[in-house]
Amino acid sequence: MGFIGLAATFYVYLYALTATKTVGTATDKFIEALVPFSYAPYFIPFTKLYGEAKPLSKRTALLLTAYTIAIFAISIARNSRGTFMIGFASLAFAYALGLLLGYYKARFFTLRYLFIALTSFWLFTGPVADIGTAMVLVRQQRNDIPYSELVSLTLEAFHDKESIRLYRMAESSEKQDWDEHYLNNIFIARFSNLKYNDTSLLLSSKISEYDPDVFDFTINHFLANLPSPVLNLLGVNFDKRSVNQVSFGDYLFSKVYAKPQALGSFFTGHFAGTGMAAFGWWYLAILGVGIIPVYFLYDKLTIQTRALHQPTAAFHTKLRFSFCGLLFLTPIFQFFPAESVEKIGAFLLRGWLQMIILYFVLYHLTYFLDKALTGFAPSRRVKPQSQPIY
Repeated sequence: MGFIGLAATFYVYLYALTATKTVGTATDKFIEALVPFSYAPYFIPFTKLYGEAKPLSKRTALLLTAYTIAIFAISIARNSRGTFMIGFASLAFAYALGLLLGYYKARFFTLRYLFIALTSFWLFTGPVADIGTAMVLVRQQRNDIPYSELVSLTLEAFHDKESIRLYRMAESSEKQDWDEHYLNNIFIARFSNLKYNDTSLLLSSKISEYDPDVFDFTINHFLANLPSPVLNLLGVNFDKRSVNQVSFGDYLFSKVYAKPQALGSFFTGHFAGTGMAAFGWWYLAILGVGIIPVYFLYDKLTIQTRALHQPTAAFHTKLRFSFCGLLFLTPIFQFFPAESVEKIGAFLLRGWLQMIILYFVLYHLTYFLDKALTGFAPSRRVKPQSQPIY
């Protein structure tokens, strides 16, 4: 699954040369939808959450390290910090979920975990932060040069520590119409979602509530989730391609400052500001009502089993997750910084169903490939000590 997702990432962001998203044929959109599967290997250490507990072998750990390097290389070529960070965010969320459910014990004060924590802190405040700044330094050229040359320029900028230092100084002192500078560490800043909330609310305060243009853009962005034949059948008349190439942050910024050249910059908006501009305080009602079916749909990706605990002869309930649910764990948390309440409607209209169908297809495809490579040999399983009762 991971390699299929990695191949889709390569096609969408490197081969197709689209810096943000593929806006083309149905085949392109299908390939783009496979990108999240590139993070599937990171859940191998968390088998307790979705299946039988299996220890992580050294060979698997080495393969995951090599896979991470590949992800990191593609993120540099794609010039996207998010490509690299989402995998680690998924890892952190899965571990936190395991801690909350008691699958893992919190042993933070051992020498091993202390070493991991200190090493991670050094990486993300040192080399990784520098490589993130280097990506930003060469970002203006990412649409004009081949990805191989972009990687080379990024590495050159990474070794130019003086340019990195001067850029950070300029970012912290320069005042701009659009400012996303909250934290000095450019990678950790990706998790500072409050900045998008603040900026969107500030922009929305400069225009009237129920702005008809923002309202129309929100509705069109929602309808753009439907296939073109369906839109033609409904008689909806708008340019789906142009809508998909503009973010809510772009539209709100260009509306306030009358700068149409900002369209396509993919500034990150937030549902608080864009909601106020499109619906007024009614956006809270849309959010509150819409999130209820979202919860129940995600809840369908869990199962409770009753198992007999032999020493005490008592039943205990165990919660397990569908691997599909874990794979899309990070997007669940991305509802918090969503650009618009329209995201909830898009998820209910298409997102959940697309996620389930794609997982179903990839599960059976990879299962068949695995059996083909192993010659359909019967697997050897250890007999469990307790028999689950469904």
